[in-house]
Amino acid sequence: MPPILRPPPADAIRLMAVGDIMLGEHPLCLGHGVATTIARSGPRFVFDKVAPLLQTGHIVFGNLENVLADPVPDPATLEHVYLRGSPDSVQALRYGGFNVLNLANNHALQYGPTGLGRTMSLLDQSGIRYVGVRGRNIAVFDLAVLSVGILGYCTDQQYEKQTPYVEPIDLDLIRADVRRLKRDGVRCVVVSLHWGDEFVHWPSPAQVE
Repeated sequence: MPPILRPPPADAIRLMAVGDIMLGEHPLCLGHGVATTIARSGPRFVFDKVAPLLQTGHIVFGNLENVLADPVPDPATLEHVYLRGSPDSVQALRYGGFNVLNLANNHALQYGPTGLGRTMSLLDQSGIRYVGVRGRNIAVFDLAVLSVGILGYCTDQQYEKQTPYVEPIDLDLIRADVRRLKRDGVRCVVVSLHWGDEFVHWPSPAQVE
């Protein structure tokens, strides 16, 4: 399926960005969380109230905080449902207007390389671009007014740490990627950083730096 593109007007681009998108179940919400709601009411239900607004954006960005994959073989484990969206939920993202997502986050490898690969394949098939994965960390939108480049990084891969799959927050790496886009004529570069100490309301000194 071709990428989702909306022709911008001659004088402006509307970029919309949201935070973490979770289409799975939290352990405290098993049986009545987002995934259950999608299974019961259909994928569109999740973004039904905000889709008309999001669909007006030329670039609509978010951080996909879960994989989109079939259940793991052992349904007796918590991992069978924990923070995992069904493959059908990719329809919710497309209906919600999202055309680029960051996959560089601490839950990207929760279901291993297979889960991440399945997610990437579903997004490719749905025309939704993504950033943050090693070798797939640049999404460029060549719009009428200017070109916009999106980059994604995270502080902690958390799972499968023996192999780097997602882009780390490394200032030298980020600077190099930004410079490369600028050399290629990309006028506006947007950098997504997935980070932060949980339950803390202020950025750390390292984040400020």
